[in-house]
Amino acid sequence: MDWFLKSSEAMSNLNPFNITILLILPLTTLLFVLLHRTRRRAPYPPGPKGLPIIGNMLMMDQLTHRGLATLAKQFGGVFHLRMGFLHMIAISDPDAARQVLQVQDNIFSNRPATIAISYLTYDRADMAFAHYGPFWRQMRKLCVMKLFSRKRAESWQSVRDEVDGAVRSVAASAGKAINVGELVFNLTKNIIYRAAFGSSSQEGQEEFIGILQEFSKLFGAFNIADFIPYLGRVDPQGLNARLARARGALDSFIDKIIDEHVEKKKNGKGVCDGETDMVDELLAFYTEEAKLNNEPEDLQNSIRLTKDNIKAIIMDVMFGGTETVASAIEWAMAELMRSPEDQKRVQQELADVVGLDRRVEESDFEKLTFLKCALKETLRLHPPIPLLLHETAEEATVSGYFIPKKARVMINAWAIGRDKNSWEEPETFKPARFLEPGVPDFKGNNFEFIPFGSGRRSCPGMQLGLYALELAVAHLLHCFTWELPDGMKPSELDMGDIFGLTAPKATRLIAVPTKRVPENKHYRGVRQRPWGKFTAEIRDPNKRGSRVWLGTFDIAKAYDRVAFRLCGSKAMLNFSLEASVGGGGRRRRRRKEAALRGGGGRRSQAGCEEGENNGTRGELFSGVFESAKGGEFPIVCEGVGEPVLRC
Repeated sequence: MDWFLKSSEAMSNLNPFNITILLILPLTTLLFVLLHRTRRRAPYPPGPKGLPIIGNMLMMDQLTHRGLATLAKQFGGVFHLRMGFLHMIAISDPDAARQVLQVQDNIFSNRPATIAISYLTYDRADMAFAHYGPFWRQMRKLCVMKLFSRKRAESWQSVRDEVDGAVRSVAASAGKAINVGELVFNLTKNIIYRAAFGSSSQEGQEEFIGILQEFSKLFGAFNIADFIPYLGRVDPQGLNARLARARGALDSFIDKIIDEHVEKKKNGKGVCDGETDMVDELLAFYTEEAKLNNEPEDLQNSIRLTKDNIKAIIMDVMFGGTETVASAIEWAMAELMRSPEDQKRVQQELADVVGLDRRVEESDFEKLTFLKCALKETLRLHPPIPLLLHETAEEATVSGYFIPKKARVMINAWAIGRDKNSWEEPETFKPARFLEPGVPDFKGNNFEFIPFGSGRRSCPGMQLGLYALELAVAHLLHCFTWELPDGMKPSELDMGDIFGLTAPKATRLIAVPTKRVPENKHYRGVRQRPWGKFTAEIRDPNKRGSRVWLGTFDIAKAYDRVAFRLCGSKAMLNFSLEASVGGGGRRRRRRKEAALRGGGGRRSQAGCEEGENNGTRGELFSGVFESAKGGEFPIVCEGVGEPVLRC
């Protein structure tokens, strides 16, 4: 009672201004809290009800592209899940995807990372999982300009070499069932390994693939601490020890490669620009401690990389380039085999544009319209990364729903590509749809079709991936016709997939290749034209012995005789077995050629299909041949050098 009387006396001594402040302050605070809560609590997106603490964690098995697409039919194109303490937002609506990836992409530009991913990427020292900011911008610029540019992709002879190797492997098994899935995985593995480390040998490759496989398992492993953080110290699943072993194995492997490249650089044994690998490119920015300058226009001076950065970027490339491209190639082949009419149309286009007497070249791709349509349709139905993961840097509103800070946003590219409101017959493989005017493209501005994402976090390796995809599929379809084994019908082909970082076929594609060009119809040096005339290919010494159309069949034989007299066994001939220097000379010539080839006697007819080396690369020697009809043609000789396939 005394306390109340004293308080009343104190209040009576306050002036009116102080009393007003004391009354207004709590009311203002209460009003601010109510307004803030009203603004913040625009409703969460709809979603299934969860349990206390664990939320919707009992639905973990539905966090796949197919499972989320099914839930979207019930809750809509934007819905909410709570996994422990983590808010997850699933988006399968093109307009909502546009709001996230374009309108508010500055808020959604972070990438979520699990405990395993953070540890194995050296605390986000890479580009794929680094938070959006100055470091990430410089890392992306480095990767786009130095590692993934289309210009650099076309300069990698290793890409073409490995595709040629795959074609030779298939040709050796023509008529037999082969595992296409394993073939294309080995192809992309070899391409990326050579591009990263500059080694065409198999040494160390199996060890590195083992490390990749363990990383992949750890990336996808369920860790309860990702959803209930205070359990991280307990480590109930024993993942921490596996993470330490995996990163230790990677450190040991790549440190050795980096040290070899550094030593080579110190000794002045650098390679020419066309032969540099990714480690060489990254070492140009290497220092013991990474730092950033405020000079964004000068890439060389604006960023410095540590070994951890280099290792993390290499892992990004290996993960992003191996399974994604292999999966896309296998899906393209599977869809075309399931649709024989479309396969025939692609092959007819290849025959019309390229012909059946040479390999597909990069310059042909612009004219291969239907092939590109088939690949786009494959990417629509089977995007390389089915779920595009983002994280909010601050609170946001999407489609009228509240999205909290640090929420994990999953954009279902697989479901968006099959949206019935955007695509006619969305579940059907119809490449011809991309011949229609105004059809969406995958460059990132049409959100009905986002196989490579869009905005700031779009795939930086898109150009390289498309290059490898186009080159591989074009060669496999140009050189071979593919059929299913054991009389299997196209409708019986299993088109199920497995969810992971990518979504590859659940069962490997098995198919039987048949050569498209019979051996007795393949000519080296001479082609039979549609009107029945033969014309000769004369080699151009200024273009590394490439062949050009000049003259007739008789001129080609006359050229061979003169070239053989000038150059002997080093002459590059149109008809190597028929170079006539007299009857005995022809027999001696045949024996010489057989000895040089180790007994091979079918080089002039089927070298391309059988994968034999039809020439050697070395220094060119040229002379001039005066034909009986007055023309002058170069005589080409070639020294002994690195084998190269010519067809």
